Amino acid sequence: MKLGRRFFSLPRGLAKDARGTVLVQFTIYIIAIMGFMGLALDGGRYLILNNSLQNLADASALAAAAQMDGSQNSLTNATTAANNLATNTSPNAPTHPWYDVSGATIQSVQFYQTLADLDANNPTTDPKVAQYVKVTTGAWQTAPWFLSAVNVVTKGAVSNNSTTATAVAQGNNFANCVLTQSFFCNPFEGSESNPGNANNFAANVSIGTMMHLVNGANAPGNWGLLDPPPPLSTNPHDQTPFWAGSLNQCIAGSQGDVRTGNVAKFAQSGMNVRFDSPIASGDESLSAPVVIDGFKSNGNNYNCNRIDPNQGGSGVPATPAGFAQTDTNPTAYDNACNNNPGSCPLPRDRTFTNLSTGNAAWSQVLMGNGPNLTDLQAYWTNHHSGNLPAGTTTRYQIYQQEVPVLQGGLGTAPFTAKSDAAEPHGPQCTKSTLGNLSRRVINVAVVDCTYWGIQGKKPLPVPTLVAQFFMTEPALSDGSIYGELIGTMTPNMSNGQSLVHKIVQLAR
Repeated sequence: MKLGRRFFSLPRGLAKDARGTVLVQFTIYIIAIMGFMGLALDGGRYLILNNSLQNLADASALAAAAQMDGSQNSLTNATTAANNLATNTSPNAPTHPWYDVSGATIQSVQFYQTLADLDANNPTTDPKVAQYVKVTTGAWQTAPWFLSAVNVVTKGAVSNNSTTATAVAQGNNFANCVLTQSFFCNPFEGSESNPGNANNFAANVSIGTMMHLVNGANAPGNWGLLDPPPPLSTNPHDQTPFWAGSLNQCIAGSQGDVRTGNVAKFAQSGMNVRFDSPIASGDESLSAPVVIDGFKSNGNNYNCNRIDPNQGGSGVPATPAGFAQTDTNPTAYDNACNNNPGSCPLPRDRTFTNLSTGNAAWSQVLMGNGPNLTDLQAYWTNHHSGNLPAGTTTRYQIYQQEVPVLQGGLGTAPFTAKSDAAEPHGPQCTKSTLGNLSRRVINVAVVDCTYWGIQGKKPLPVPTLVAQFFMTEPALSDGSIYGELIGTMTPNMSNGQSLVHKIVQLAR
């Protein structure tokens, strides 16, 4: 404290001092003061440079982590993203008024499975297991201003200050916030340019296409069930709670093991709860707001035994004998809907193509050729008045028109007395409770099964593509589903509608 007072009182003392040494003392003090100022400026510039490089390292690591999804080319893409940002090919490259480090180079980009591997400097080149990326910038220099000014005194001994920065980000980390009970092996994996993310599925299957999802061997093109997440049952013969439920939770990491063998039939009752077939209370009684399927309930308590119109000749309003959804006669469905006083179910696609392409393992899946507008008009005539609304080209769009606004639909299509008398459009069974429009939408993870080695009971990776199917009719006795593709979800879609999230964050 005394020293501080003496220092600041020096100018006054020097002004009064008449001795000849005052000039010498003043010169020494000025040099000392300027030295402290110069060191402060040089040190500050060095810290700013270091912070700018650290910002660059952080941004480059995050850019790299955003490319990590486990696919075959993901680590190459991540390295490119880190280097591109460092060379200022990205508008997000950080800069500072004093230091534009956007031209800095990336010295190294390394990948690790765990933080323990990072600490042990044990990098990996396997994109399937890489979880972390470490980015190290090249060295960047700053010339000291003050010491450069006195360089003559030091006779060239002054050198530039050099610094680097390192950042670690976590990639290949996803959270699935949409109820996903099954997976589908991408039948187009063979033409995938970047195997592992199944992104070419949407390019090969157009919206409105129907697929027959049949449980079978875990091979490309097949559909299978997933383990229910805790606390739901893990009994392979008790899939009902998982399929009947409306589980609201996000799952990070693996989605659980795939269910091998012919187990979809054990999920049928849970699948069909949404078609006014309650089996208990709560979620297991939650029906869709519109359940038209061409079936007639006999009102037998809450079980609501139903009469299949495909059988015909039942003695109740139903489709004529001899009609079936599988009928290949192009006029059978239309005649049944237009001339029948009963209830007409939503049509299937007219024809289906076997996706086997010579591979018997793919024979479990059939893909349709898309809805026929004549069939859609026949259904509409059977249940509503007038022509099919303009722009309606899929069964799901019809369903949206039928569902009341309060349940999430458009609710613009009143039902005719004829159709509702044959089959009331809403749930009728005693214990059914009313759900919303999404009740007949199922979410299926699309996976490049060959790339990920999905065979037998094995954990399924977190999906990077989820296909949404509209169940057009109740599941069959084998648990297979006829579903119309209504869309796909990829992580963090730009429209904000995705419930699959890629989590990118700095770890160090």
